[in-house]
Amino acid sequence: MKGYRVLSDCTDKNETNCERCEDGTYMDHPNSDHKCQPCKICDSTNMEIRSRCSLYSNSVCRCKENHYCNKGEDCKACFPCDTKLEQTDLDRLSLGETLKLSSHLNLNPHLSADVLG
Repeated sequence: MKGYRVLSDCTDKNETNCERCEDGTYMDHPNSDHKCQPCKICDSTNMEIRSRCSLYSNSVCRCKENHYCNKGEDCKACFPCDTKLEQTDLDRLSLGETLKLSSHLNLNPHLSADVLG
């Protein structure tokens, strides 16, 4: 049952006994687990909580404003965006370099260099 863990398994005399997950843990699917999963901690100095852990779901972290991570949900650290790129620097980039940069900054890869600036 979501949000619960098995306290004792069923026997020929007793039914399965469950209890709610403790604070700081969750269970997001029906299960027969004896332990709830620990909540993810957004511990990087450049991360913040997008949604808090509940009995039924894990914490979701995100990068703080002007920071990025290219690992999606597996992100463990966020890095400052380089806001010092000048338009002349962007104009010198090849299409491949522009696509790589936009991917690195989690931007739409179809944007032109003048939009990236």
